[in-house]
Amino acid sequence: MSNHERHEHGEARRRGLISIDRRQFGKVVAAAGFHAAFGGWYAVVRDGEVPTLDRVASRATGIARAEAAKIAKHRLKLGATTTPKTEEVAKYGVWEFAEDIKKRTDGEVVIEIIGGGQLCGEVNCHQKLAGKVIDMAFGSSQNAAPTFPYNNTLDYAFLWPSRAAMFHFLYHPRSDKLFRKVVREKYNVEWVWSHAELRNVLLGLKYKTAPLVKKPEEIRGAKLRITGSQLGRIALTQFGTNPVPVAWEETLEGLKSGLIDGQETWSSAAASFGMGPVLSQDIGVEFFAGFGHTYMRRDVLDAMSPANREAVLESGFAMQQWTQKQNEEALEKIVGIGENPPPGSLWAKQGVRYSTLTRKERLVWEELASPQSNPKAWEEWRDKLTKIAGFDAYPEMYKLAREIPEDTPAAAVKPRRWWKDA
Repeated sequence: MSNHERHEHGEARRRGLISIDRRQFGKVVAAAGFHAAFGGWYAVVRDGEVPTLDRVASRATGIARAEAAKIAKHRLKLGATTTPKTEEVAKYGVWEFAEDIKKRTDGEVVIEIIGGGQLCGEVNCHQKLAGKVIDMAFGSSQNAAPTFPYNNTLDYAFLWPSRAAMFHFLYHPRSDKLFRKVVREKYNVEWVWSHAELRNVLLGLKYKTAPLVKKPEEIRGAKLRITGSQLGRIALTQFGTNPVPVAWEETLEGLKSGLIDGQETWSSAAASFGMGPVLSQDIGVEFFAGFGHTYMRRDVLDAMSPANREAVLESGFAMQQWTQKQNEEALEKIVGIGENPPPGSLWAKQGVRYSTLTRKERLVWEELASPQSNPKAWEEWRDKLTKIAGFDAYPEMYKLAREIPEDTPAAAVKPRRWWKDA
């Protein structure tokens, strides 16, 4: 320790100076942004001073003002229901993206995130984006499907054999031809990146003392909340359940009141929005896609310089890798999926039992609902989607999803820049 540092620490003890704690640092982040807050803390430590709240806040404010003085060429408004608190559980990367793109473009592209449903919710963020009220949004691709109907093409039952298959698709250049290009040209929407989970059936407290559900007939007639996906509704109907459209923001109350018996969603979504206490079982049916995607108006992207357009795509690529790693870890360690969840996980603490289905058990659900075994149920929507795109994407997507072994860990899928040629 240098003489200066020894003197500083002696002064700290004499004057009762205390280093900033996590809660105080959170306040600085809220006031100045993570980048400025971290920069302020680093500058204080670099100078050999005790990083007190006042010192860090002062440095962070200076950094934030200096950054604000830069003229941002693009200030984009992003609407979302998620918050930093929900992202402690479900790792979507929205706030990390805002920091990354600001740094990557040297402040030329700035994202203002308005989360927690303050600006828009799952039922209308996509509408506000389509109406050019906002520039970007985060949400379930299924809840955006009523406004962007081609999103439904991702939702065929049992299209995806694993989460790894979903990431393989997201990274693959053929995803552009089969999906991204269509929503870009039809709806003025650019998919920037997406988290990837498979949707399960999660049951309310009515099933708390019931044996773990393994067969579709064990929930026949159950009223299950469904998203805006029409293809998800078809699958639940084939299972013999009663799909009930309920807005995401109203689902927790619906479970509490008993208005619904359960829901279809992905595990981390239910966990991150505090639904564990009113759930009893998480049935690992994994029957259709759960894409929590962050998307941008294409005209906004096109208005940028080539360098900034490329920076947005590179930042999306970085976030695709970030959520691939972070959310996979969170599913096991924080949510606690699996029949033996870690003791500190949410499902362990909240008593949500996970029903892992064997390949043979899952095949029973698959034979009821998959277009492979029950094509008649899907004909109407398959025709609609073919008319939108000008081709039937299902066969190619089904094949693409099976290019990698089904038991490939999701975190092991090799990242690729999907907007570049293979």
